Amino acid sequence: MIKNDSYKITVLHPYDSFYADSPRGKFSDENSTSLVLKIEAENTAILFIGDIEEEAEDDLLNLDEWLISDIMKMPHHGGRTSSSAAFIQAVSPEVAVVSAGMNNPFHHPHQASIQKYKEAGVQVYRTDRDGAVTIHIKNGRYRINTFIDSQLIPVKTWKDELRNVKLLFSN
Repeated sequence: MIKNDSYKITVLHPYDSFYADSPRGKFSDENSTSLVLKIEAENTAILFIGDIEEEAEDDLLNLDEWLISDIMKMPHHGGRTSSSAAFIQAVSPEVAVVSAGMNNPFHHPHQASIQKYKEAGVQVYRTDRDGAVTIHIKNGRYRINTFIDSQLIPVKTWKDELRNVKLLFSN
């Protein structure tokens, strides 16, 4: 654990005796040994999950309240072999961010994975559609912006104009 007055970083996975033994083979085993970090700052918890697949998710379920987070990075780029309903429920996020390239050869994120988050009432942001996703934490609250949110739009109404002016003078 790394800790100071304004944040705490806890390594949740992997640990020395973790062993995946996936029926999908070596690549899935390697994915499931990805680093999982929980970062807490200003009463906001974010779970950064690497490429873990279902074997590691099942193992992490033993951590109970350690998993609970406001925001999570979706495991394995939203692939089919991750994001079990039990894992989503254990983390209990308000927001999930999936990092996946547009038109990637693996077709990530998988629609079934996205649907599990939506059914759990989780707001999903996708880098393949929304562009970069930025999380701002200030005074115990978080705000999420996407690349799309930060782009000026063609003005058709006064509302559009006001939006653009706010973008120009924000931050």
